[in-house]
Amino acid sequence: MFENYPGLAFHILKVDEINEKYYKDYPEFRIKFWPNITWSKDEIYVSRIGIRATNSMINLKKDKRVEALKLYGFTLEKDINASVPRMTLSLNSGHWIDESEDMYERIFRVVEPNGIFSKEKREAIKKLHMRAYFDSGDKLTGHHIWLSMNQDGVEREDVCNKMSEFRNSIIKAEGGKLYGSDIFYVESCVYLMTLYDLLSSGHRVWMVYDCFYSTGKEDLELFENMISNGVRLNFEEFFRMYWKV
Repeated sequence: MFENYPGLAFHILKVDEINEKYYKDYPEFRIKFWPNITWSKDEIYVSRIGIRATNSMINLKKDKRVEALKLYGFTLEKDINASVPRMTLSLNSGHWIDESEDMYERIFRVVEPNGIFSKEKREAIKKLHMRAYFDSGDKLTGHHIWLSMNQDGVEREDVCNKMSEFRNSIIKAEGGKLYGSDIFYVESCVYLMTLYDLLSSGHRVWMVYDCFYSTGKEDLELFENMISNGVRLNFEEFFRMYWKV
């Protein structure tokens, strides 16, 4: 495990430090970061390994989350735009892709280089992206979409072909290679170090996957710049030290 994920041991130690030093009095924010191993049905081989930083409050519903932000005095918020496609392209490019790059438009341009990109098209790509990214094959993605939609007058093969084209567009737009659930491991390592930097600078922070809620005297623009710069630096550090090409 530690050979295949060379940054895992270091980041587990940082999580322990975060939990003991900064979340000692906030057990609800304590980070859980340990491999979740899934075995095949016959228990002969490992079918999946998932490594993602979570905490006990991470799945709060929207209304409860709003209450939590008020309770803890979190007035600042920043999430990383299009985190999974951005992290994927960054890994394939060897450097951090700035948030000025619209990842969903980038995918759209592979399909329609001269088409008119709209808010509706961005939402459609965003909605389908994660399913297309994580399904294990082109046809499987289309099959799952077809099962979940109104099938009147719709041929399964047509849906499969469209989703196959879409998945291939994602692969091309994001640099030629997808990483499955391992992308959550990379995200976690990068964002954990960004969380550590914030906590050590005196902020109280709740991290929800790719989103940071924080106290602080900064205005929102300054806080967003702090997070963006921190993520860029921590990605480049992770890539240089731990990423096996």
